[in-house]
Amino acid sequence: MEKHFRVLLIMASQYFFLETAKKIIGEKFIDNTDSDLYASYRGQMRIGNGLNIFGDLIIQPNIFADSDYYENRTSSVLWGMMRNRKRFGIYLNSNDFLHLSHSNKSVSGIVETPYLLVDASQTTKVDSSIYRANKSIDTRQIVAMNNLSISLTNYSEINYSFETQKFDNLTAVKSDDENNIADFFHFIKIILIRLIP
Repeated sequence: MEKHFRVLLIMASQYFFLETAKKIIGEKFIDNTDSDLYASYRGQMRIGNGLNIFGDLIIQPNIFADSDYYENRTSSVLWGMMRNRKRFGIYLNSNDFLHLSHSNKSVSGIVETPYLLVDASQTTKVDSSIYRANKSIDTRQIVAMNNLSISLTNYSEINYSFETQKFDNLTAVKSDDENNIADFFHFIKIILIRLIP
């Protein structure tokens, strides 16, 4: 049954994963992020086997959905990348949609909150906590990495290429914007002068 399902996954051209099911796209995923407020702090997050559609990727959806789980959800991607030797991670909010392309080796998204793409392909050093909290079963699951790159966007018309590690269609910063900003602050200054006798 599992072999047949795997063949169907390979043959499919599109996949749809909703809510927390987005986690299982990679070879591995981080579990127990939403069941215990202190999972990361007490070393209780676990590594699960995903579908391996995009093997080099750890995804954490619902990043801002509930503040009680912020530490678990924010530490899950980096901890998962370190423990599983994965180069890429994505933080995604609740109802946001990602399009991952096998053929282009890229990702784009239709999102309200910018998605964050973490690239550790240049990372040469990693470290993790040795702190063990009261009532913990393992060390705190937080990680430090050097040469980490974080890219974010909420613009759906650009793709992030996993091969080149950058967005394919960035917009230029217009020089007029600098004048507009200066004009804006000049306007604020005039208002403040008039308000303060």
